[in-house]
Amino acid sequence: MNGFYFNTNADFIFAKDGEDKAPELNISVYNGGLLRLGNYSYPVVLDLKGIKARPGVPVLIDHTNSADSVLGQGDVAVTEGQVMLAGRVTGRSKKALEIIDTAKAGHRYQASIGAAPLKSMLIEEGESEKVNGREFNGPFVLVKQSEVLEVSVVAIGADRDGTDVDIAAIFGFGISQEKGNKMDPKFIEWVKATYDLDAETLTEAQREKLTAAYVEATKEPEPMPVDNDADRVAVLEAKLAESDRVSAIKDICGSEFGELQDKAVKGGWTPEQVTVCIAEVKAVRASRPAAPAIIAKGEGVNKEKTIEAAMVTRYGSLSDEKLTATYGEETLDRAEKLRRMTLKETIRACCAMDGVPEPRIGATPAEWVNAAYSTGSFPSVLLNSANKILQAAYAMQESAAVQVAQRLNANDFKTHTGVRMSAGGNMAKVVNGGEIQHGTVEDENFTYAVDTYAELIGLTRQDIINDDLGAFMRIPRQIAFDAWQLRENLFFTLLLANTGSFFDAGNNNLLTGAGSALSVDGLNAAIAQLRKQVDQKGRAIDVRPEIMLVPPELEATADGFFSSEMIVVAGASDVARTDRNVHRAKYRPVGSPFLSNSAITGYSATAWYLFANPETNPAFGIAYLGGNETPTIEEVANDPRYLGRTWRGYYDLGVCQIDKRGAQKNAGA
Repeated sequence: MNGFYFNTNADFIFAKDGEDKAPELNISVYNGGLLRLGNYSYPVVLDLKGIKARPGVPVLIDHTNSADSVLGQGDVAVTEGQVMLAGRVTGRSKKALEIIDTAKAGHRYQASIGAAPLKSMLIEEGESEKVNGREFNGPFVLVKQSEVLEVSVVAIGADRDGTDVDIAAIFGFGISQEKGNKMDPKFIEWVKATYDLDAETLTEAQREKLTAAYVEATKEPEPMPVDNDADRVAVLEAKLAESDRVSAIKDICGSEFGELQDKAVKGGWTPEQVTVCIAEVKAVRASRPAAPAIIAKGEGVNKEKTIEAAMVTRYGSLSDEKLTATYGEETLDRAEKLRRMTLKETIRACCAMDGVPEPRIGATPAEWVNAAYSTGSFPSVLLNSANKILQAAYAMQESAAVQVAQRLNANDFKTHTGVRMSAGGNMAKVVNGGEIQHGTVEDENFTYAVDTYAELIGLTRQDIINDDLGAFMRIPRQIAFDAWQLRENLFFTLLLANTGSFFDAGNNNLLTGAGSALSVDGLNAAIAQLRKQVDQKGRAIDVRPEIMLVPPELEATADGFFSSEMIVVAGASDVARTDRNVHRAKYRPVGSPFLSNSAITGYSATAWYLFANPETNPAFGIAYLGGNETPTIEEVANDPRYLGRTWRGYYDLGVCQIDKRGAQKNAGA
């Protein structure tokens, strides 16, 4: 994520002698004034009204994202014109304890605040803006919305003399900065418009040559006197010279540099200057990251896989082990050089690989798209990387439904019949003569089927113009989330609908009334009811509860039963007393907001469930077409009314009831 860091003071508040409390953290995040960032030429002001943070902002040690570098966490709030973080030390690693000890000894630590800009604007010179109750004069960058991501405790901040807050930039900043660079912004625009190049990426030698061309192209022509015959002759000669200049420029530019030709003619360039600039453009193109020279050549080198690996590494959520297993270390090493490629650079790379002419300077979005899809590699790279990113993003979504339901396979869209054993035969004593009695096995059937669910998502013309590869890579993430939400909705809609009185007192799997609330007595009663399930012949089948499914309102209570060593119960005289928690680590709590979601019929904030192991005593099932448990993304033919490209995501699945004896419900009231 793009962002910035700045330093301030971190105060530790230790408990008084005899108090067993973790040290408190008190950090002044920001006071609403001007900040000076290392990656900005202008000061920055954060609008206090637009600063946000999620509950429990992590407090780390030296910005290190690891378990042994967790110091604590806290909540951020705006109070009296100050953004403050108040929290506690929760870390117990060696690093955390060392910081606590040195802080107790009197060392004054600093805090480095990591924040991300969400919306910003440039206040021009000569303009002013009232922010945070103060008037600020431009130029400065006003960050209208931002988010505090993390806070780190550091021994020495970048601002060593303590007189100014110094911002140490660690990312390429992604907000709008029309004048946020030391180079002349007009020069930056001219380079982009004339050569379709980023002035920030030029070498020093390239910048010097293009600067000279820029000065020459933008200087004002001197007025030409026409007061006498000699002057009129001079004017005629000048017109002839101009005609020769234009003809020479057209010959030099040819058809490849039509945009440059127009700029050179209008800008008064000499043919020599045009020749130099064209040579410079070719040299810069050759040095771009997407050029074939960087995609290594040689036997066994798969250039397409290299670009795909670069995309997946940058935008995906695959672990290092999964990346290595998928692509290999050699491909990942080459891909590292290409991770920052833009959409257009990716298209250029694919054109180079397939021998297709790359788009000309100043090409339209349609020309970029046509060039991309005239190659075989670009659509393949895009689709393969999108599916890998989708699968990784989908796997990261925690699913309550998957944890309590049995996985089923459907080979087609027909209705399938599943079989569950209801009762076994009788094993009888073998009489004299060794004759074994015949037994019978009684089965019960259940049915299931899968349906297709799909959606269309597009990459707009604006995304292509903005050269935004990240916009496309957000598509598989969105499809992954939508598929996860679909699966949870299907399962919990079935669960809460209680079709066919699945949960019913007559099935010995439902408790109601005040005694069914999630409490010690309520849990004891629910366990006994599920454990006493029998087969069709009335014999015990030993169903053992393993999972406690609860809504968010009961998650803390469920976690307490699972993890607490002691519980508090009421005695005969209604006096609280402590007792050992006999349910500790037995019934794994699984929480789901879908249980109490008012959009689903039958929702409840008090009802909770016990489930047996879904592989041995399944109550519900989730069926997938061909066993494919993840959605699929494909590119489709574009609607001529849509300016962009279109992809579809689809998912083939279904849910079903299997056995009423595999789960137990408690109304909770």
